Amino acid sequence: MTTIKYFWQQKLINNNDILFINSGITNEYLISLINKPVYLFTNSIEIFKQAINNKNILDTILIGGRYLAESKVLVGRHSLANLENVKFSKCILDINNISNTYDLYAKNEEEAQLKQKVLSAFNTKIIIAENDNINTIGFIKYANLKECDIFITNNKSLPNINKTGNSIIVIN
Repeated sequence: MTTIKYFWQQKLINNNDILFINSGITNEYLISLINKPVYLFTNSIEIFKQAINNKNILDTILIGGRYLAESKVLVGRHSLANLENVKFSKCILDINNISNTYDLYAKNEEEAQLKQKVLSAFNTKIIIAENDNINTIGFIKYANLKECDIFITNNKSLPNINKTGNSIIVIN
């Protein structure tokens, strides 16, 4: 959680931002820290539950789709369709796996499709990866870190990380 506390201190969320925040324990914690008026889209049941109890989140939209019990997220063609006409200020993706070549992986094809769609609909793309998710490979690649704007991690030993072109925030 040190990573997300630092993220919050950097004030990367502004008043009236339109956010997409995906599932993940780190992002669940982030929801409790939001103290500015924002609008939130999510495909995560857990994020939705947290968000509706935060008075600073002005509107919470749970995108539709097919429920994946393992991840507690909504995916599929309905989720993708619901994102079709939305332009977000920022997306905050908690990453399950990032390889040593900075490829981002999802657990399954439907989650990968959703994350690709989300990344294409944002002005600012923020990736959060805790130490135990670094240098691991998941099931299906959906993007590369070079396609994102800000990378927040607590891993100091990433080789050539500054060559990705991202704003890199490494937390102690």
